Amino acid sequence: MAIKRTQREKKKKTGKIASKTSKKTGEPDKSPARDEKRNSRRKLSELKKKAIAASKKAVVEEVGPDRLAIEAVALYEDLDHNINLFATRLREWYSVHFPEAARILKDNREFTEFVEKCGERKSMTSKKLASAGLSDKKIESIEKAKEGSIGIEITRDDFKEMQRFASTVLAIEDERDSVLKYLGKKMDEVAPNVNSLVGETVGAKLLARAGSLWKLAMMPASTIQVIGAEKALFRHLKNKSIRPPKHGIIYQFPQIRSAPANERGKIARALAGKLAIAAREDYFGNKKVDKNLKKDFEKRLAEIHS
Repeated sequence: MAIKRTQREKKKKTGKIASKTSKKTGEPDKSPARDEKRNSRRKLSELKKKAIAASKKAVVEEVGPDRLAIEAVALYEDLDHNINLFATRLREWYSVHFPEAARILKDNREFTEFVEKCGERKSMTSKKLASAGLSDKKIESIEKAKEGSIGIEITRDDFKEMQRFASTVLAIEDERDSVLKYLGKKMDEVAPNVNSLVGETVGAKLLARAGSLWKLAMMPASTIQVIGAEKALFRHLKNKSIRPPKHGIIYQFPQIRSAPANERGKIARALAGKLAIAAREDYFGNKKVDKNLKKDFEKRLAEIHS
C-alpha cells in the first residue's frame, strides 16, 4: 500500500511539472493565459499597496489637534480620580494616630499639606501648623484636640511612611494642575468658542464624548444637551413613563449645577443651543471667539432667573 501511495504522489508531482512546461520543447510555458494570471496578481498587489496607503492617509487626516485635547482631559480625569482615592486613604491612615485632625480639616489638599509639614501629634507646634497654611481658628482647634486625642501613638518609621505618601499625593495634585493649564491652552487653540462658553474641562469632555470637533459640530443642540446621559435617554425610550434626561455632561457647568431644579432644563437647552453654534464656528470658522454667543446666553440666563 505504501509503494502504491508513493507512485501516485510521483505521478501527481510529474503531472504538475509537466503542466508548467511545454510538452514539445520542455521549456517553461509562455502561454497568454499564464501571462494574464501573472499580470492580474501584480495589479492586485499594487492595488493592495494603494489601499493601505490611502487608509493610512485617512487615519492621519482623521486625527486632528482636537485629539490632543481629548487625551489631555482623559488624563486630567484619571489624575483627579486617583487624587481623591489617595487623599481618602491618607485621611483614614492618619486618623489612626490623630482622628480629630481629619474632622477639623475637611479639604483634602489642606489635610495632605498638614500631614506632610506638621509631623506627629506630640511634636506639633503653632509655628508648624502656621507653615501648613492653616487659619488661626483651625490652629487653635487642632491644639485643643491634640491634648485629649483618642488616637494611638505611632513610631517615627510609621509617620515617615505617611509623610512620604502625603508628598506623593501633593506631587500628583501639582501634575493635575499642570495638565489643566495645558488643557486650557489646547482648547483655546482647538475650540475657542466652546472653551469660552463652558470652560476647558466641560468643553473637552464634550469633545471626548462626541469623538472629535467635527462630530460635535455636526450634532444638533438636542443631542449636545444629553451627551453623557445616554443610559437615561434609552430608559426613557424603552419606557415612556420614565422622564427623559434634561442634561448630560453640561450639568457640570456651574450655572446649571447651582440652579433650582425647575430651571435646569431651560438653562441646559439654552446652553446646548449656543454650544451647537460655537462648535460649528470653531470647526468651519477662523477660530476667533464670538463674544455675542456668551452675551446672548447670559441674557437668556437672566430671563430664566427672572
